[in-house]
Amino acid sequence: TFDVLVKIYTDFVDGQTLDTLGSLKAAEIERIYFSLLERTAALHSEDVVHRDLKPSNIMRTNEGQIVIIDFGIAKPLNQPTLTATQGAFVGSYNYTAPEIRNGKKHSPASDLYSLAPLILELARGEAYDRVIDREDLLMDLATAEKITPAVRQGLEALLTVDPKERMQHFEVVLRDEKKMYRLREPEISVAP
Repeated sequence: TFDVLVKIYTDFVDGQTLDTLGSLKAAEIERIYFSLLERTAALHSEDVVHRDLKPSNIMRTNEGQIVIIDFGIAKPLNQPTLTATQGAFVGSYNYTAPEIRNGKKHSPASDLYSLAPLILELARGEAYDRVIDREDLLMDLATAEKITPAVRQGLEALLTVDPKERMQHFEVVLRDEKKMYRLREPEISVAP
């Protein structure tokens, strides 16, 4: 027999994790949301699931870019796990999709679900101090003041119970919201 050693290297990211940012304005939460949709879609296009998307695993660089970090329990789709978690619960419970809590396998849909509690936590300006579930998140979404209509619609889609439906909603919402967001982005002009 032989042992296989897998190493993951990442660039140094100069910035702050989202859990350290405190209270954010609705426009910044929206920008982070759209950025995370794009980055999560890119991750999944490489057939990788992160399995632990949460504010402490997302950084905002000093230049304002959003970067997903900590791939310690990430997993290639349709491959056995590379970490010592085979058969064990992995991830952070409050950000975990209902199907994972019920013993199903991680998928792109379960990563997407994690974005809803992550964004709602940013809107609250603080971490949840208790165990939360989908119903708690839907109640918070209904009363959240720092969630724009476009983000609210997207979070409702991400909180869909059925992972297949969640993915279908995500594809439509991502396409439509990217279009809407680009229409609202300010133009940058350079002085002559």
